[in-house]
Amino acid sequence: MGGHPKRGTPEYEAWILTPEYEEFCDKYKGKNNPMFGKHAIPKKGTTEYEAWILTPEYIEFCRKLSYPKKGTPEYEAWILTPEYIKHCEKCREINKGKPRSEEHCKNISISRRENPCLWSEERKHKKSEESRGEKNPMFHKKRPDLSERNKYRIITGEVCGEKNPNYKGGKSFEPYCLKFNPRFKRNVRAFQHYRCALCGHIWQPGEVALTVHHIHANKDSCCDESAPRDFVCLCSRKGANGRSCHHVTIGKEELFAPRFMRYLLKNFGGKSYFTKEEMEEYNDAKDINSQPSYINGDM
Repeated sequence: MGGHPKRGTPEYEAWILTPEYEEFCDKYKGKNNPMFGKHAIPKKGTTEYEAWILTPEYIEFCRKLSYPKKGTPEYEAWILTPEYIKHCEKCREINKGKPRSEEHCKNISISRRENPCLWSEERKHKKSEESRGEKNPMFHKKRPDLSERNKYRIITGEVCGEKNPNYKGGKSFEPYCLKFNPRFKRNVRAFQHYRCALCGHIWQPGEVALTVHHIHANKDSCCDESAPRDFVCLCSRKGANGRSCHHVTIGKEELFAPRFMRYLLKNFGGKSYFTKEEMEEYNDAKDINSQPSYINGDM
């Protein structure tokens, strides 16, 4: 049945409007069609497909494909064989470059948990060796400088405002409530012993003051009686990755919130700052001259 353009191409769209196409259809009509009388597989996800996979015909179809039906004892035994690994590699080549659906990704995750033999240390080592040295597609190739690219995107406005994936409706330009002032920040730092909640670094005199971070990203939490008042100290010094602990949490408040709440619960019983009276007692109990400078009024 060759000799005609491939379906989906502009040539095919033009060809189906010609008399030659009508002759082609007449030639392979009915019993002259090689697929005449053969069963067509229903499309996956349709009600016809769901009904078809319960029939004996589906079992016969699976047997012809040389692998057992999923869920059977034969299938459980088959997925432990080298033949299954070859089958997976073949499917991987066929689906290479195709976008995966959310359901597909979920099934892959389940497969990795239930079949650890497929992701054994031996297989990981083999995969690593296959892409080592000159076998690596990036071997001796210069990697792009992403920092310069990101600077260009910011300058040109490509990732500014609503175009930025971390955009929160302009929340960063909103002012903090009046009670979130330097005095309150000193109470938080003193209560948490001047320690960064993320990396554990302890503030030293001469360093930039620790940042007081709102765990729930609510700037009005100090003035809002119904809002939770949970804060942690984060250092502003740059780490090995060139970013400070506070910078790491920006735009990811929901991700870090459970971690910070566990930190407060474990170390401070869920509390995060001194009240005004407690701070006065703290100052009276210690020699004020030996405390960090920003307790006495400096930031």
